[in-house]
Amino acid sequence: MKKITLIKALILFFLISPVYARSDDSLCEAAKDIAKKAEELSKKDKKESLTLFIKAKRLCDRPEYDYNLGIAYWRYGAPEKAVESMYGAVSKKKNPKWLNNLSFMLIKTGKNKNDALKFAGEAYESDKNNPSYAETFIQANLYYGNEFEAVKLAKNFYEKWPSNEKISDIKNIAYEKYLTKYLTYIKNNNYEKGIAGLEKASDIIPGAARGYALSLLSSGKNEEALHAASEAEKKFKNKDEVKGLFDEISNKTVKKFYDEFQAGNEKKAIALSKNFADRYPDSKIAKETYNRILNAFINAADVSVPDSVQIVQSEKINKDSDAILASLFEKSKSDENNYDLVSDIEKNIPKTKIRNSDGVAVVIGNRRYEKYNKGIKDVVYAERDAAVMKKYLINTLGFEEENIIYHLNATSGDLRDIFGTKENRNGKLARYIREKRSDVFIYYSGHGAPGPKGDSSYLVPVDASADFIANNGYSLDLFYEQIDRLEAKSVMVVLESCFSGDSDAGPLFENISPALVKNISPVENVKNASVFCSADKNQVATWYPEKRHGMFTYFFLKGLSGNADKNKDNQISVNELYGYLSGEVKYWAGRKSNRTQTPVFKGDTKRIVAVLK
Repeated sequence: MKKITLIKALILFFLISPVYARSDDSLCEAAKDIAKKAEELSKKDKKESLTLFIKAKRLCDRPEYDYNLGIAYWRYGAPEKAVESMYGAVSKKKNPKWLNNLSFMLIKTGKNKNDALKFAGEAYESDKNNPSYAETFIQANLYYGNEFEAVKLAKNFYEKWPSNEKISDIKNIAYEKYLTKYLTYIKNNNYEKGIAGLEKASDIIPGAARGYALSLLSSGKNEEALHAASEAEKKFKNKDEVKGLFDEISNKTVKKFYDEFQAGNEKKAIALSKNFADRYPDSKIAKETYNRILNAFINAADVSVPDSVQIVQSEKINKDSDAILASLFEKSKSDENNYDLVSDIEKNIPKTKIRNSDGVAVVIGNRRYEKYNKGIKDVVYAERDAAVMKKYLINTLGFEEENIIYHLNATSGDLRDIFGTKENRNGKLARYIREKRSDVFIYYSGHGAPGPKGDSSYLVPVDASADFIANNGYSLDLFYEQIDRLEAKSVMVVLESCFSGDSDAGPLFENISPALVKNISPVENVKNASVFCSADKNQVATWYPEKRHGMFTYFFLKGLSGNADKNKDNQISVNELYGYLSGEVKYWAGRKSNRTQTPVFKGDTKRIVAVLK
């Protein structure tokens, strides 16, 4: 009985099975009809379209219905379900189009970087003449973090399909992301990574070639920067990003030569500019720089650093990399043919009618504090201030050069040698003076500092430490005592300095806010003396970058040039000079630096400072 039942069951199975097979085919045909209706609705009603695709998938479990459903979920705005369905499709069939679309979805949803790159690569390898697959392959490399591979692919694909807008767009995106990444390293002072990345792409991306050259310059590698700029202009002819790059870097390079000349290192400046002109004989900037520095040396004139020469400007798209480049490597805005090497106060220095053969002067310019690594910033224009003040002493005030004690970057020992100490009152200055016959002029440009207890102030030698200023500074109390002891006919003191604990280069005290420092007046009454100071006790002595001088010194010398001669009698009195300084310094410090700076003075206002021809 059991055997008969088993046989009947087997016969029944074989009879019914073909019917079920035919039934599956019929269901898939029905699913196809539903899918067509779903596709027709996709633009009108995405929700209803998705509903029909879901029903089609229920009727037929073939991979194409997984794919259709994935697309429908994506259109509707259900990316998670879309990715799930697409995975179902490609797990059953490796269709290149499906692989490409799944890679795209993974990129857009921020999922599985490995699969995104893998699927995009498989799709591209299946058909290397399909620009859509090529575009996704670039995107997948960017998504994975293979920025340089993306850049290389973008370059090759753009050369293959130059008129394809999508390839052009993804190329620009790849270039921009790469540039922004490595320029950001430069911005954050990670020059090693930044320069390496920019160099790697410098043969592909014009912007990378530009950034590489300018980054080399910023890191102090001038020669390498010039070479990179020259190569970039050869490689990318007529590309806006590198147009004029060699001249731009040349201009930034020669500014260092002017700095050397300005600092009094004439031989070094001439040697550097000559060597530069010889290496680059076709460079107009190189030749012009050498000629100007040499002529300035021959004519014994002081030279100021030009703001820059005119660089060919290119039109830019508003991009992150452009903004970073602009902030890191500011381009020149001045006209190459319309700048002067010499500040106006250095031209035609006025001559005096009289000679002060017994006059004695001290001129000190303290600039190079950073050399001693004690936390004090340089006073950028101090040496220049001192150099030009010396010229005015000789030409305008009638002093003999041999009677001028001229010292750049005076140390603590130098100040003691010049002015003396409590133990040894007779310094170098005292020995130069002819009793009751010598007019004394003392000029100091450099940092000043308040004392730790607020009961004194100090001239700051270049080797001083601001936090221990009472030990290594030169006390203003002692300074004025020594002046008071001089057996001179008259004394004039001019201090291009402030004593607030702050400066235009930043605070002198590392751990104390300048606002908390106690100050006293930087000038005192001294017999037979006129004392000028550039700023009051709580103020900052402002610089005047456009003129390459301290603000106070610039207007002091401009006043001596005749601008302070209010009554036009060719004589400059202390009263006229102080009135001129008070107005001009206060106005220009406020206008240029948004600071209050009020020069202070004590002494005889009727004294005649200069008699002009």
